[in-house]
Amino acid sequence: MNTLNTTLTKEDLKAKTYVCTAVPFELGKTVMTQGVASLLNRNIGASLNVYLHRHKNGDWGDTPIEDKIMNDEAT
Repeated sequence: MNTLNTTLTKEDLKAKTYVCTAVPFELGKTVMTQGVASLLNRNIGASLNVYLHRHKNGDWGDTPIEDKIMNDEAT
């Protein structure tokens, strides 16, 4: 038995072996809050399309592994 792996918890092992299984999906109707609209109107240099594209293709960003897995399963 590999003694290095005996101290890993189930969560540690998931974090080290996570592979995205999300299926790309269509976003449908997309809305935003007034706060987001205000930031975009001030030309802060962010492109909302970049983040929407990442999301609809399964890039969940800086999200806990458990949430990534739930999102993957939802696709």
